[in-house]
Amino acid sequence: MPITNLQLANRAIREVGGQPIDDLSDSRSSTSRIVNDAIPFSIEEVLSAFDWTINLATEQSTGAADGGLIGSSFDKTHDLSATGDLTETFDRIVAVFKSDGAQIYEYHIEGMNLYSSETTLYIRYGFQMTDVATIPAFITAVIAAHLAKEICLPLSGDQDKKAFLEQQYMVQLEKAKLTSVLQNPQQAYIDDSTLRHVEKAAAVSSLVGGGSNGGNQRRQ
Repeated sequence: MPITNLQLANRAIREVGGQPIDDLSDSRSSTSRIVNDAIPFSIEEVLSAFDWTINLATEQSTGAADGGLIGSSFDKTHDLSATGDLTETFDRIVAVFKSDGAQIYEYHIEGMNLYSSETTLYIRYGFQMTDVATIPAFITAVIAAHLAKEICLPLSGDQDKKAFLEQQYMVQLEKAKLTSVLQNPQQAYIDDSTLRHVEKAAAVSSLVGGGSNGGNQRRQ
């Protein structure tokens, strides 16, 4: 069952040792003001900490032939703003693909424009979210942990507790990352060219490791 921002807030407040609140918008309550201000930051920080599928989208973009980036071969401008082709509010680029599905790395971003030599691109990007009701429970647990560490000092002034909550946040984050990876196998979101880079790196690592072992044996 989805939780609300208020339920998220009270979960974090309890972790700090505070009393639950009834209304996030109650300006008379210092706790409400502190927590309400911190929630958007915690959501943004957690969603930006990993490529969760919940806030990822892949959409087609048609670049404008307006000269593009001055002084470069990137002569097409892809608008990443709310007036462009992307449906959601753009937050960050995850990957860019040509129309044939091949991933490319030759592009440049300035402001809310992506410059490329390709007219048609498929852009995989992260987008902003502000309501935890649409976020899975395994990620809201991370957001609650992040929120708890953010509000700890303003509400309790306890530096030791803040350090403990920071450790708890990292534990929750790594646990959620693992859950996300298990739900979405590598082959589902890594293209062939990336896999070749991974395989090459693994082979190099193996050779380096083998060379080190051989050196140790000779020294013995």
